[in-house]
Amino acid sequence: MKLWRRRQPVGDRQQLAEETVRRAQQEVHHFRQYLDLVAETAAMLRRYGLGQTLAYLQMRSGGRPDSPFTFVYQQLQDHLRRSPGFRGKDVLAYLTQEDSTTYLRLSREALAFSDLWVKAARSVQKGTQKDAKATRATGPQVEGETSV
Repeated sequence: MKLWRRRQPVGDRQQLAEETVRRAQQEVHHFRQYLDLVAETAAMLRRYGLGQTLAYLQMRSGGRPDSPFTFVYQQLQDHLRRSPGFRGKDVLAYLTQEDSTTYLRLSREALAFSDLWVKAARSVQKGTQKDAKATRATGPQVEGETSV
């Protein structure tokens, strides 16, 4: 039995991961915490599995729409909804109703995506750190002024 009907090309996943982080950069109030949580989520997926990770993120969000936990849960869920054969709205509920091959397929997709998601988050984090260092070194620029 094939677990993957159609593999999503790595380039597509990479592009989705980068778009996911860019969107978070614009929408998440605690972006630094979001970046740390993305890395933590990837580690949790490896250690505890998809179901436990989703349940943890949902529990920690506490129903607060502005929580980074809510945002990470939503982003992971949005990505998994793109998987072939997915039916439903909530991934966690879907996983409890489907068989183990579906769970395994979605787990593999979540792991593949999370690796690229972490790389994209680190890339943005490095860019943010460079910008902060440059601002500290030159001071904030006022419109019309140039630094010497």
